[in-house]
Amino acid sequence: MPSLEFSRQRADLEHEYRKAMRRAIVLIDAGELSHAEAQIRAANDFRAAINALAPNQSGRSAA
Repeated sequence: MPSLEFSRQRADLEHEYRKAMRRAIVLIDAGELSHAEAQIRAANDFRAAINALAPNQSGRSAA
């Protein structure tokens, strides 16, 4: 079972990931594609941090 601190870190990163994706969607709707791309890159960085936080504890294989 993951520790409480691990769970908090993961939750914080998930929150930031979702926030960046929502911003990207709003920017795409507004026609601000270059700004949307920057938000998507930020979201990808958060996703990478989530994946690196604790490999193989998400129930997925590392393949």
